[in-house]
Amino acid sequence: MSISQTFPQSGNAIIDRHHAELSRLVSRLSHAWIMDQDMDTFKTAINLFISQLQDHFETEISIIRSAGFAGWERHESDHNFIIRQMTKLADTPGEDFMYQFIDEAERTVFEHELLGDQEYWAVLDQSPVDVLISWDDSLLVHDEAIDKHHLALVNLLNRLYNSLSDNMDQTVFLDGFMQIYGFTKIHFEHEENQLGKVSPAIAQAHIRDHARLLAELRRTIERFRKEPSMEDARVLMRDFVRFWLTDHIIVYDKPFFDQQG
Repeated sequence: MSISQTFPQSGNAIIDRHHAELSRLVSRLSHAWIMDQDMDTFKTAINLFISQLQDHFETEISIIRSAGFAGWERHESDHNFIIRQMTKLADTPGEDFMYQFIDEAERTVFEHELLGDQEYWAVLDQSPVDVLISWDDSLLVHDEAIDKHHLALVNLLNRLYNSLSDNMDQTVFLDGFMQIYGFTKIHFEHEENQLGKVSPAIAQAHIRDHARLLAELRRTIERFRKEPSMEDARVLMRDFVRFWLTDHIIVYDKPFFDQQG
């Protein structure tokens, strides 16, 4: 039985998909070791695993924080500890290095994703989905241009989500989502330019955060093009986009713009 088959559902399809991808990467590490591949090949697989693990952790925090999980800071601290431990092990190869790293990677995936993540399952199960994103004062950053952009994004997402149906033409959904993707890029560039005038450091952090979202959306779009499914469309919007957008506004945008006011 593969690792991915043993994972229970978390209540969020994007998180579950990440778990399955991580388990496949662990299997790839094991395959590289069993086939006695050279160290460069193994190190490449290690770097990919750590990179994917970090991306997953960041996405997971955005989702559970926005969903209202009170223990997100402790969970994020656990993530940081795991990344430090995995990176340290990767940087200090020695005797039985490959076996030790695979063992640690497998233990990390099992213990954290199966045990630690159970803390937030109930929160995700209770997340409302009738309205994708409800606009209220909590999402205001009190910058007229940025608030207009955010409201436009919320309206576009709600409109597309409410139009989803099993018999919806998949091309229509893809066209609609590409319009949202294009507007998101324009908004991000505007936001980054505005932040850069005040704080280059904050602007750079935003650029990294924006790049991660756009990469996730591009991957999802490409996956949808190859295997079109309206259920995947619902999953994308319900289990990732709504959490990421509200989390980004409240946690990253709002504190900065509030200070400027």
